Amino acid sequence: VKGELTADQTRHYIFRGEAGQRFDFLASTSRSQNLVIHIREEQSGKELFNNFGSGSLKGEGVLPATGDYIVFLSLPRAEALRERHL
Repeated sequence: VKGELTADQTRHYIFRGEAGQRFDFLASTSRSQNLVIHIREEQSGKELFNNFGSGSLKGEGVLPATGDYIVFLSLPRAEALRERHL
């Protein structure tokens, strides 16, 4: 999936996967803004990836169950990110 986010914007993507299927991703920003990404199993709410950073984030893993997975991408304001991680 390719797209763009502006500051204070969040996008949600849903994909269906099979138990044991591998996944990988790369999310990047063109500026030194902080990017937040969460990947979660929809049915159980189990987090597969939860991180933030500037520049680019990448990760990989194995899906634990067959079902839908939700990807949350966000470019929060710097102040909101500081409050969240204090």
